[in-house]
Amino acid sequence: MAPELHKLTTPLATLCYQKRGSGNDVLLCFHGFGQDHAAFNHVSPLLDSQYTWYSFDLFFHGNSSWKKGNKPITKQNWEQIITAFLTQEKINRFSLLGYSLGSRFLLVTFESFPDRTNSILL
Repeated sequence: MAPELHKLTTPLATLCYQKRGSGNDVLLCFHGFGQDHAAFNHVSPLLDSQYTWYSFDLFFHGNSSWKKGNKPITKQNWEQIITAFLTQEKINRFSLLGYSLGSRFLLVTFESFPDRTNSILL
């Protein structure tokens, strides 16, 4: 059975993600081009005991949606969305994992929250 897909709805976007694992550390995972949140499912056995981890559907992939049409997603937009996500999930500190397209989101997240980031893996 697949994990439940959660949603964060903001005025800018709907961000869909899955939550997995039961570890004390938090890991945010960002997939590559042409993929969705399921891209990390194969590493679940490696992550589940150490992390509570979140894998996102990035915009124009999977079930997430950008509500501003052709308007570009700015760093400030992403920071607002991730702030709402961190509040919704009651997350204070986290690590980041991403590749390809996801590495861009990872780097903007790190740039926005350097004091809350434990580690990054590109």
